[in-house]
This record gives sequence, C-alpha cells and structure tokens, in this order.
Amino acid sequence: MHRSLTRRLLAFYLATLMVIVALTCALAWLMMKRALYAAMDDGLQAELLAVASRLEIDEGRLAFEQAPGDAGEALSADAFVLILATHGGVVFSSPALAEDQSLIEAITPDAPAYTATCRTLRLFPDQRECRVASLRRVVRPDEDELDEDSAVRPIGAFVFVARPLAPLQATLRRLTSGLIAVSAAAMLLALAGGAFAVRRGLRPLQLVAADLGRVMPENPHLQVSATSVPIELQPVISTIDRLLGRIREELHRQRCLTADIAHDLRTPVAGMRTLLDVSLQRERSAMEYAAAMEQCRGALRRLSALLDDVMVLSRLDAGVDEVRLQRVPLDAIVEDAVATVQPMAAARGVALRCADCRGVELDSDRAKVTQILANLLSNAIEHGRDGKLVEVGFALTPDRVECAIVDQGPGIAAPLRARIFDRFVRGDATRSGEDGHHGLGLPIALGLARLLGGDIRLDETHFPGACFVVSLPLRSHATACTVGRARGHGAPSETAGARVRP
Repeated sequence: MHRSLTRRLLAFYLATLMVIVALTCALAWLMMKRALYAAMDDGLQAELLAVASRLEIDEGRLAFEQAPGDAGEALSADAFVLILATHGGVVFSSPALAEDQSLIEAITPDAPAYTATCRTLRLFPDQRECRVASLRRVVRPDEDELDEDSAVRPIGAFVFVARPLAPLQATLRRLTSGLIAVSAAAMLLALAGGAFAVRRGLRPLQLVAADLGRVMPENPHLQVSATSVPIELQPVISTIDRLLGRIREELHRQRCLTADIAHDLRTPVAGMRTLLDVSLQRERSAMEYAAAMEQCRGALRRLSALLDDVMVLSRLDAGVDEVRLQRVPLDAIVEDAVATVQPMAAARGVALRCADCRGVELDSDRAKVTQILANLLSNAIEHGRDGKLVEVGFALTPDRVECAIVDQGPGIAAPLRARIFDRFVRGDATRSGEDGHHGLGLPIALGLARLLGGDIRLDETHFPGACFVVSLPLRSHATACTVGRARGHGAPSETAGARVRP
C-alpha cells in the first residue's frame, strides 16, 4: 500500500502541534493554578494576621477582641477561624468548626510555626478540600495589667484560618474548559492552514512529475527551470538530470553500436554477395569455384568472430555470464594465452617474452583470464611494430596480481586515450572490420576483468609504445556457478609485493 506524503507530513505536523499546544496549555494551567493558590494564600495570611492581631489577655485569660461577623470584621464571608490556647482549650471557633470536635483534631495535628504557613486539608463530614493558614503567636499582657497584677504572664496561642477550595477549583475547571475549547479551535485552524501549506509546499513535486512525464524516450532531457524549484529539491533534480544524461549517453552508444555492427556486417556480406553474383554469371572451373568459396569462408569467419564478440558483450551487459572459479597457476594461463596468439605473432615476426610467474596461483575463471590476456596480447601484436618485442611482466601484492603487456609500437594518441576502451574504437581510424579487427577486443577484456573483480588501465606514463595493466584478485569474490580445484604448482612466490619488470 502506497503512503501519501501529504498525509505523512500532515500527521507529523498535527502530532507536533498537538504536543506543543498540550504543553503550552498545561504550562498555562499550572501557572494559573499557582497564581490562584498564591492569591488565596496571600488573602488567608492577611486574614490570619488580622485575627492574630485581635488576641489579648483579659483577666489572665486569652480572649478574642472581636468576634467574626461583627462590624469592621476583616474576614471574608466564607472563611473559618479557630483559635486555640497552647495549654489547651478553644479560645474561639467559627460555628461550622465548632459543630464537630474531630474537625479541630484534623486541623491541629501539627503545631504551626511562628510564621504563617498554608496547607490543604479535607474538612467537614463531606470531606471538602479547604486551604488552611496557621500561625503560632505569643500574646503578652498590656502594661497596665502588669502594674495591677504582676502575676499575669504571656500566653501562647494557635491561630487557624480556613477557606474552602471549591470556588478556586471551579475557576480552574472553567479555565480548563476554556483552554480545551481554544486549543481545539486552534488545532482545527492550524490543521487547515497546515494542509494548505503542505499542498503548496508539495506543488513543486507535482510540477517535476509533470516535467518528467514530458520527457521523450528518444531524447531524454529534463526541462526544469532552476529558479522554479526549491533549494531542497535541487539535489533530486540534479540526480535525475545526471541519470537522464547517462541514459542519453547510453542511447547514443547503443545507436553508434548498432550503426558500427551494421557497417561491419554489411561489408563482408556485400563482398560475398558480389563474389557469388560474379561467380554465377558464367560457368567456371572447379579451381575458380574453390577460390570463390575460400574467399566466402574467410568472410564468414570474420562475420562469425564479430558475432561472437557481440554475443560476449551482450552477455556482459546483461550480467548473465557465468564465472567458473578454480585454483589455477598463473604460468599455465599465460602459456595458454601465448599459444593462442603465437600464429599472429609469427606472421608478423613479433617475439613474445614473459617474466617468470611460477608459483603464483589464482582463484579465478581460467578461460576468461586466458581470453583477457589473449585479447591484450593480440592488440599489442597488431599495433606494435613488425619484428619487435612484446613483453609481459608481473607485480604481486598480498591480495592481487598485476600483469603488464607492453609493445614497442607508436603508442596511443592522446585524443584517443579517454575512449580506448569504448566499443568499435580503433587505434587506426583508416582500418575497417575487413581484417577481423572490429575494436571490441579491449572492451571485452575490460568487461571480463571487472566481472572477475579486477580492472584494466592504460599506463599513460609509458613511452614509447603502449602499456596495458591488468589487475586481478588472487582470491576472487565473484559468484561462481561451478567451483573446481586444479592441482597446484607450488606455494605462492616469496617475492609477493615486489615489482617484476618485463
């Protein structure tokens, strides 16, 4: 099931917004609650100090100067007052508190400090929550009383002022309802705005998709204005443009490949057709027919070689070529490659000289490594000078072997070096495929080397002549369809890692 990017962005945006709104509302609610509690505590403490200031000693006993409810009383209507003497006994109690002695015991389990403190308690039979402010105070007698009766001493008192939390809690509930309503409205508005913003933000993707839909298969090119694409999409556009560029290059190469194959096929086919037409115009002797058939057979050999090379390239491009790994000595592979090109070298008077590589073994495909070396050797013989030398040297590292094939020809022209491994590229532009050289030897060798986990490079520092270096792993990591093991020809060379020049 395909996921909608719009929905995913909206879901992420909504989740983030919900978290932010929830945290903001919770913080606002906590701050408001703290402010309300602080305001109530300030009021309770003011009332507590007002009540405590009215305590006095009358005839040696603690008395409350003015009862709550009298004119000028500073207490609020919903406040409850309790005054206790330190030696025991209630000095004053609001009617609601005096109804139940258990309430007094609930209020006074801990002796209050000399500073006003506030706490929350559950009072009355209905267990309603109340905020209680408490204070401990020492009441001293007036000076005139001390003169009259020097036996009067200061008396300690506990003063309590309580107020129900129901109004404050009702305010908090209204605040909660208001925050929820405002948050819901804000979420709906933000969701609508977010949906609009996400659609507008994803609009460039739709434009790019439309531009991709207009790309022509025969000439894939993306026409997108750089200024109309957001900077976040620039890497995507650049990647698509590079991909289309590689596709254009591949299409161009395929067109050139088709044209080159058609050209190389047309020449021998046309020659055979002309030869057969001429041979059939009149009766000829058996020797003349035999000569015509021999020429046709040569043309067919060139056609067969071209088709074989094209088939190898096709299998390499399709990735279906099989790798048959086996343990083989390198000197045996070199001998097979030299034996393959020896007739060509003898025909041109070219001598082949190979460095000693005995004791080196490879886990690789013997036939493919032989074909790689044979292709490079035939290329060196073909482009080298007649009667000169073609050398084969080796360099070993702990995990790879490098084989250098060096000729003494004119070398590779600088403009051609970048395309030397392209298909149907010939060192001599005047040559055609009539001589059996179609410019496919190096591309096939490079494809086979990479299939085996290696590579081929042109040593541009070598002069005169040309030097191609094949690098192959001693232990191939290619996936093999058949794994065999031949008898070894000795342990690996102790000079592994040393450069052996041809």
